[in-house]
Amino acid sequence: MALAFAALCATGANGTAKELVFGSWAPTNHGSNYALEPLFKTIQEKTNGALTWKFVSGGQIVNPRSTGQALRDNLIDAGIILPTVYTKELAANNAIYNLLGFGTDTAAIAGATVETIMLNCPQCLDEYRRMGATYLAGYGPTPYRLLCSKPVKGPEDVKGEKVQSLGTAARIIKAMGATPVTLSPSDSIPGLQRGALGCVHGPYVWVRIYGLDVIKSIIEAPLGTPRAFGLFVMSGASWKNLSADQKKLLWSEMPKATAAATIRGHIVEDQHAIEEAKKHGISFVPGASLKGVMDTFNAEEIGIVAAEAKSLGVKDPEALIAKHIELIRKWEALTKDIGQDEAKFAALLQSEVYSKIDPLKW
Repeated sequence: MALAFAALCATGANGTAKELVFGSWAPTNHGSNYALEPLFKTIQEKTNGALTWKFVSGGQIVNPRSTGQALRDNLIDAGIILPTVYTKELAANNAIYNLLGFGTDTAAIAGATVETIMLNCPQCLDEYRRMGATYLAGYGPTPYRLLCSKPVKGPEDVKGEKVQSLGTAARIIKAMGATPVTLSPSDSIPGLQRGALGCVHGPYVWVRIYGLDVIKSIIEAPLGTPRAFGLFVMSGASWKNLSADQKKLLWSEMPKATAAATIRGHIVEDQHAIEEAKKHGISFVPGASLKGVMDTFNAEEIGIVAAEAKSLGVKDPEALIAKHIELIRKWEALTKDIGQDEAKFAALLQSEVYSKIDPLKW
């Protein structure tokens, strides 16, 4: 297998050109691609071809679970990390992920999460290092909602229904009186079609990707926002082998990549999904009563998340949780006027996080 990956890498005649491999499990229409494809083009242009990336997406060479091992074995040079498939290996990172109910502003949560991991959670970074990896950037998905296969007038119509959900989200589904069912998004559509599921728990964009023809109504109230995804996680060996100038260049581009994946790849794509859903006659229901459900859920969740993290060896998870919630409030103030301006968001990430770290010591 290593030989197969080696075949993907090319070296120029003078021995100085380097091609690295980015292996992504995400489909070609995933929001991360809005960041990665321009990033790789920029790196090639700014190095005059001395450093290039071969982008292999759509799960051709890695899936979410195998990405960590592929980084450790240096079979790929970088990839996207989904923390929920590494509950033990990335326990501190998952403590952050599991705070699904805190905050609904995608950009604010993305900024707060990057700052939490990179400046306030040494054990988060150590977890990656023990996996043989180096965390360089994250991104922010949009809030998850209920996408249902039949017309509903409000959350009360979902009580008792079976709802697809993953991880901590199952507790949110239980809190609103429904029954959580663990299924991947792609496996959920047949369940909706057969009537085995009433709804799926996911972002608006899933309507475009998976279910324009089967979704009939959407409850708009936010029901948790995922976080702590690794957008750009490098093999530790590959990062170490970059020259100082290459590290500095890659580092300088990370805020832009996070901004593009978050805003263009998720916030804007959600808006497109809403427009398409309305054209297909899908109804939108406010679901205002779910705010009370989420407030109660959050009040109980801090203790639950802390206890789970502590059982997995996370040190002082209460302090980590408190810091992340504090940073969400900070970033809500920072991002309240940026709208969909990627440059402004990237500038904030640079000033608040990346400028405070020396990439040569990372």
